[in-house]
Amino acid sequence: MRLLLLGQWKQLPCPTVFVRTIIDSPALNLPAVTMADADAGGAASFSEPLDLVRLSLDEVVFVKLRGDRELKGRLHAYDSHCNLVLGDVEETIYIVEEDDNEQEIIKTIKKQEEMLFVRGDSVVLISPQSPS
Repeated sequence: MRLLLLGQWKQLPCPTVFVRTIIDSPALNLPAVTMADADAGGAASFSEPLDLVRLSLDEVVFVKLRGDRELKGRLHAYDSHCNLVLGDVEETIYIVEEDDNEQEIIKTIKKQEEMLFVRGDSVVLISPQSPS
């Protein structure tokens, strides 16, 4: 599997899937702008929804997924289908169970992953992580 990670092709162990990010496409001639530039009053403009994702490259993002899952990690790559490659990911899974009194009990499972590929059709939202 080869991924375009911030302008360089990297070889990964899986040979079946190719993801081409639109960020560094020469046809787009997009300026290199980060969320820090946008916060500092830079010339960041949002003309389409994926512009915010583009500005979040190499930044920590919060991703909400279908099936009561949430991810927080560094965005390395994305494409127009919202397929994502995240690094240093913390995955949170919420499991709702009912006890004998028919009260809902919410259990939380947290996992850590070094690198994660997220299929775009499971993404509900992508949000820049606020510095805290």
